[in-house]
Amino acid sequence: MSLRSLVFLWILIFAFSACQDKANKIVSTSTSSFTSNTLASDTKSKNQRSYNIPFLEKDDSRVLAIIQQMSLKEKLSHLLIWKINELQECKEDKLYDLAHEGLFGGMILKNQSLDDYIRISQNCQQLASTPLLFGTEEKVSLCNQFADAVPFPNPASIASIANDSIQNDLSQLYIQQCQTLGIHFSLAANHLSQSNSKKNYNNQFEQNYKVRYLRNARLLNNLHQNNILSIGDEFAQFVSPSSETTAAKNEYQSALGLNMYGIAGWKLGDAIYQNDKVQTKGFAQTHLSEVLGFQGLIIDEVNSEKSIERLLNAGVDIFVIKEDIESAFQQLENLYQSGQLSAIDLDAKVKKILKAKTWAFEKSPVHLQIDEAKAQDIILNEHYPFYVQQLYQQSVILANNYQALPFNYTYNRDFQVFHTASTDLKTFEHYMKKYGLTTLYKIDWSKEKAPQNQTVAARLFSKKAEANQGMQKLRAQDNGTKIVVLNEDLDAQKDKALYYTINELANESKIILVNFGNPHNLTLFSDKVSSVQVFEKNKPTEQYVAELLFGGRTAIGKLPLALASYLPFQQSFKTPVTRLNYAQPKELGIDPVKMVGIDAYVNSAIRKKAIPGAQVLVVKDGSIVYNKSFGYHTYNKLEEVKNHHLYDLASLTKITGTTLAAMKLYEQNNFNLEDQLSQYFDLSRNYRMARVTLQKLFTHYSRIQANMPVYPFIKRKSLDKYEICNENFCSQPRLNYSKQIADNLYLRDGIKQEMNEKVLKLKPYKSRRYRYSDVNFNILQQVIEEKTVQGLDKYLYANFYRSLNLSRLMYNPIQRYSKKEIVPTAYDSYWRKQIMHGYVHDESAALLGGVAGNAGLFSNAEDLAVLYQMLLNGGQYGNRSYLDKETIDLFTSRQKGSRRGLGFDKPRSTTQASYSKKVSKNTYGHTGFTGTAVWVDPDSELIYIFLSNRIHPSTKNTKLFSYQTRRYIHDVIYRSFDSYQMELPL
Repeated sequence: MSLRSLVFLWILIFAFSACQDKANKIVSTSTSSFTSNTLASDTKSKNQRSYNIPFLEKDDSRVLAIIQQMSLKEKLSHLLIWKINELQECKEDKLYDLAHEGLFGGMILKNQSLDDYIRISQNCQQLASTPLLFGTEEKVSLCNQFADAVPFPNPASIASIANDSIQNDLSQLYIQQCQTLGIHFSLAANHLSQSNSKKNYNNQFEQNYKVRYLRNARLLNNLHQNNILSIGDEFAQFVSPSSETTAAKNEYQSALGLNMYGIAGWKLGDAIYQNDKVQTKGFAQTHLSEVLGFQGLIIDEVNSEKSIERLLNAGVDIFVIKEDIESAFQQLENLYQSGQLSAIDLDAKVKKILKAKTWAFEKSPVHLQIDEAKAQDIILNEHYPFYVQQLYQQSVILANNYQALPFNYTYNRDFQVFHTASTDLKTFEHYMKKYGLTTLYKIDWSKEKAPQNQTVAARLFSKKAEANQGMQKLRAQDNGTKIVVLNEDLDAQKDKALYYTINELANESKIILVNFGNPHNLTLFSDKVSSVQVFEKNKPTEQYVAELLFGGRTAIGKLPLALASYLPFQQSFKTPVTRLNYAQPKELGIDPVKMVGIDAYVNSAIRKKAIPGAQVLVVKDGSIVYNKSFGYHTYNKLEEVKNHHLYDLASLTKITGTTLAAMKLYEQNNFNLEDQLSQYFDLSRNYRMARVTLQKLFTHYSRIQANMPVYPFIKRKSLDKYEICNENFCSQPRLNYSKQIADNLYLRDGIKQEMNEKVLKLKPYKSRRYRYSDVNFNILQQVIEEKTVQGLDKYLYANFYRSLNLSRLMYNPIQRYSKKEIVPTAYDSYWRKQIMHGYVHDESAALLGGVAGNAGLFSNAEDLAVLYQMLLNGGQYGNRSYLDKETIDLFTSRQKGSRRGLGFDKPRSTTQASYSKKVSKNTYGHTGFTGTAVWVDPDSELIYIFLSNRIHPSTKNTKLFSYQTRRYIHDVIYRSFDSYQMELPL
């Protein structure tokens, strides 16, 4: 019978039940009772200790019987683990030849596709002369081992997540991945070496020995229950109960605790070879045995600094080889022939390895066929991309907040981001600019002369140092809000120029530090510097940090290490969520596939020429989950619609402007809804108009005619071909013709007053029925401007738009933006004889100078979303109060005897509605003649915005109504609710 057959037979015959019961009894001890005293009190000699490494309980006699039949080659092969990082390192046929030849006893396969891994591992196991151990070095997820899998965050990021449920899920997932792929040993147990923690921070979990110990204890328990060998990574320095420093004592207690839990092996770290004891043969083995009572496997990786001979001298049992396995085997054989590896030592090592293999193969037998479907699910799961993004978001830490975050005021605030030239911040910049004016500056402090005394730093920098433009801007005493982004390790000596500058600035003004990477950078900065710590820089974390700075998100992570007195272990600052954020639909339980219908309906409307293009935006629970632009400005397809482009809102102005201003004045007791117009204007000769109340104007029950009296002013239709001016308009700006209302068309200054006078002379009808009227809101505009003694546009800007940072919500946008950023509306064939582009389409609003109560506002969907989220928040946004919730509730509620709210429209039964039948009764909003709509459903915390120029080029185009595009899109949105639930393969 061959040796391979003997080993297999031995595995099948002798179960490990008794030993397993004993091991389980040990590892099931409650980890919650762990204290430093528990371990510190264990000062027994090694003969008094009894640490149960499960595999060592195997019967020695049977192992020795097998060893006696083994050739030297077979023995030596057990000592070698081949780590292949990429398949290209070794051709597959050659790999199989070496496995069949029996030159190694185990494998770590990395950076292969999952399919390649399954094929290679199973082929090698079948061809190998002795059973192979397959292992993993991954600490968080085996997904990181595969080239085609979504990588999970590193240990430091995971340790930052303060969510026990997530930690438990990750632990279970890790074990299931090991089971599915037939993993026999894991180097996931993390034993931090204080000597290398600053360099190896990414590969470390909590740098608090008690918390780290508890994590490792739970891991060992799970590994042991599934017969997976647990290897501690890494044991890097000598420890003892008599250690003088606190760090060394903690190292000792943590290592001792893992031994008590029966850790199967230790992987030696590089630092241990720097000790004076390295000259003693078997020094690591001796130390682990005598000081810690450890009798398990000792593993290390061969590299240019650590030869097989050097590792052998330390007492290593298993050598991890990532280069030429044939050469490594030959070196090991030479060491045996020269006597440096004695026959006794070799047999002792092989005995431990055989015991370990036998124990590991009990639940993952050699002949195990990997279930490919299960492997696909556990490694390439469709939910992982979203899940990993959530992990990254929860790892972001607000480590120190010196009363700086979140930013409250953003309008016209200069946000200055300073970063090194090597740092790509495209995602960070993109989301910063969604909230405020942001400029990026590259800095290079390498040429700076570092100050020796911090108190003179500012003087040295301003007068003596040769700084580049970025550093000069960083030091500038301006009104800019300075945000420094780091993505490199800082040196306390070489980088003084940078951190002295920042610390000096922090004494005078608030400064933000975003530190991607090494957390020890934070120790160089004063406690007056607000700092955000992120261990990994990628698109999810860049976006999350940008949103965090402005109050779109709150920091969830906690520091996984202690850095300074003001940066203690597990510190985190929580900030309120005060603004919208940009979320994946899945975060709100929406399957993105369910929202594809929005694209279909909009694109269909464009194909059928109901609209040339559109913007559609959806806000759910305070998050923008859909924001997309479609089509072109016009049917000639010359200019694509972008998210920042502006549309003529038409009658959305009634609630986005006029009603908003009225709500503010109402709660300030500037008017009552029952006030009659006679209280504001001299209407002694117009009895019916005098008795109209403000409430009747808001609800369109004023009995006033629908349209403004514009005919007397536009009856000439247009200027003659050679005419420069007439009684109302000029083709060029002239004295008393200063307001431009179209290309080559200027309005006579007195027309607004004349229009308002004509309005107040109108006689309301006797009929009391509902009649939708633009006149109502232009009268309300007069009331507002009478009360505020300023134009409606200026009042809105001062009280809402400015502090909400609504830079793209305005009247007369052509004064600020180019036509490329403004979508053209309709062709005015009656009066202006041109396409209205950047100028309000509504004739009455044009005659009022572009600022009217019924129309005139332009905006993009994103700015509207901010405004209506403020209303949905009960008047709060960006940590500022704009309106009282009671006021909002009053104006958005259906009024007695009316189908409308105060200014706001309400849902009703209609055949061509612009909203879904699924809306709640509390929904409010409005539509606009140009093809716009906004609907807010407080019950679902939903905002739906649709902007288009459906009247381009002709106002006769009513296809948007007949196709009911806006309604069907709204239906799609409601149907998408609760369509996604993340399911991990647990």
